[in-house]
Order: sequence, then C-alpha cells, then structure tokens
Amino acid sequence: MEKNLILSDQEFGILEKWGKLAIQSGILPQGTNPAQAMIIIQAGKEMGLEPTQSLRSMNFIKGRLTMSVQLQLALAKRLGVRIKELHEKENECVVTLVREDEKITCTYTMDDAERAGLLKPEGNYYKYPKQMLRWRAIGDALRIIAPDFVMGILSPEEAESIELEKIESIKSKKIENIEPEKIELEVEKVNIESQKQEQIEYITEEERKELFALLKAQSIEPIRLQQFLQKKYCVDKTALIPKSELENIKNQIMEMKKEKSFEQELWVDIQEEDRQRKINSIKENQQRLNELEVDPFVIKQIFASEGIKEGLDKANDEQLEKVEKLLKQLVEEKEKSFEEEQKEIEDLFEEEKNAD
Repeated sequence: MEKNLILSDQEFGILEKWGKLAIQSGILPQGTNPAQAMIIIQAGKEMGLEPTQSLRSMNFIKGRLTMSVQLQLALAKRLGVRIKELHEKENECVVTLVREDEKITCTYTMDDAERAGLLKPEGNYYKYPKQMLRWRAIGDALRIIAPDFVMGILSPEEAESIELEKIESIKSKKIENIEPEKIELEVEKVNIESQKQEQIEYITEEERKELFALLKAQSIEPIRLQQFLQKKYCVDKTALIPKSELENIKNQIMEMKKEKSFEQELWVDIQEEDRQRKINSIKENQQRLNELEVDPFVIKQIFASEGIKEGLDKANDEQLEKVEKLLKQLVEEKEKSFEEEQKEIEDLFEEEKNAD
C-alpha cells in the first residue's frame, strides 16, 4: 500500500506560518486565503519544489489549483518528456512532444483563442501572441502525453477560459427579467456540472459524510485528507472523489493514524540530528576562540549565563541554540578585530618602509 506523507503538528505549524506569510507578502493574487496558500506550498513540496517556487507558479482560480505551463513542462521533463519540434507562426503554434516511444502533436491558433474568449483589448494575446500560443499548445500536448502527471491540473489561462465559456453559454440564453442572483446560481451550476464531466461518477453527499466521520474517529485533521487527495488525484475537494476510489481512500484514512506515529518518530530523529549539529557547532566555535586566544573565563561566562553547568549533553535545545548564537557572534567579533589589528600592523610597516 502506498505510504502517505502525514505532517506532524510541528510541520503543520510551520506550513501554517508559511501560508500566513505568503498572504502578507502579496506574492499571491488578492483574494487567496491562508488555507489555499498552505495547499500550494504542500503540493509543491510533494513535487520537490521550494515554497517560493510553488507560490510563484501555482494559484487557485475559481476553486481549482492551477499551475503555470512552464512549471508543468519542467516537472514533466523529469518523466522523460521532451520537445521534439516547435513551429511558430504569427497566428498559430504547432508543438510535438515525445516520451519514450510516444509522440503527440498539438496546434493552437488565434482562432482557438478567440473562440475561448481570450482575445481582449490590450490583453496578453495581443501583446505577446507568440508566447501565449506557444504555452497553450504545450499545455494541451502535456495533458495527452503525460496524464499521469497532469491529472486534471489546469494552467491559469485554461481555468480562466473555462469560466469565460461558461459565462458566454449562460449569456446566450434568454435571461430577460431574471434577477442577478439567479444568474450567479446558474453560473455556479454550470461550473459544478463541467467539473463532473472529468470523471464518470463521484461519491455522494452521504459518502462524504461517512469520510468525515471516519476522519473524526481517527483524530485526523480534514486538511490532511485534502493533502492526500491533491497528491494522489490532483483534486482538493471531497466532492470530486471518484466513487471507484472510495474504499481505497477509506483504507488510506485507517492507515493515517499509524503513519502519524511513524512521522512523529521521524521528527524525533530529525530533532536529535539538529541537536547534535548544535553541539558540534558549539565545540567548533570554542576551538576557534581558543585559536584567537580568547580568555577561557569569557567562554565559561557565556555557558553560565544560559545555565549550562554540567556539560552540553545535559543542556536543553533552547540553551544550546542561545549558546551557539552567542559563541558565533563572539567568533565573528574577534575575527574582525584580528583582521583590523593585522591591517594596522601592515599599514604601520608600510609607513616605516616608505620613511626609510
């Protein structure tokens, strides 16, 4: 059975702080909430990306997690996908991607963009037609040749065009004397129906409640199920779980409790490694201070100020962290002072030499 990546409480806390920081920094579009930022960072982490890489290239549009085609292509290359041919003209782009013995060719034209409602005055298709056509063609080809990676992930342009097509479809109906609220409900209805076209059948509302009851019984946070769904099926809502996968997902939830214990043990090992690193760093700084002929009493005072009297092995993590920081600062100060003294001696020697 596939192993789940369950976050420990500490890891979840770090992810939560990252999410809040991302919102405060303005790196994500206005309207993105901290939970969405957390999903973006975690989804990127599971694909081997740093947080800032994920935040620059992934986003939520109309409730869907999107990823730039540039990033999709970069990650797909890890699976052996490569561009064999790329032909660009003024109003079209033809791209051929290969993967092992597979080959797929896709074309995207300005007419396609117009039909999708993407040609707006002063829009990107007018400003940068070649680039926009290129990435849309590559995105279409990736969905065919690397479905095991893409798995329904849309590019921001695809997500926007889907919304435009839905709205245009609604506008074409006779909606005279209909309140704006009813129009919004109709748009949302079309949105839900279009999502359900990607799979044959989804779990029912009753089955969703069963999943949440199971999560509660196992003391598993719902966001952890969401993380698993994003990793395994590239969806972020339980309403989009295929009915054929329901039993498998229930089994995964039952394993999450065991996996949580494993992750906690793993985190203990990580903490112990970090503790040993701090101890080694303190010893190295002590040795360097001795080389710089710093009074040993000064070093002892630093240890005493943090309550370390019986050796480093008996100190707690907070004490080690503070002592490491203080010793490092002292080393930097002494090295700087030593360099300044050396320079003064050299300058004095140079003056005496010139005087002679």
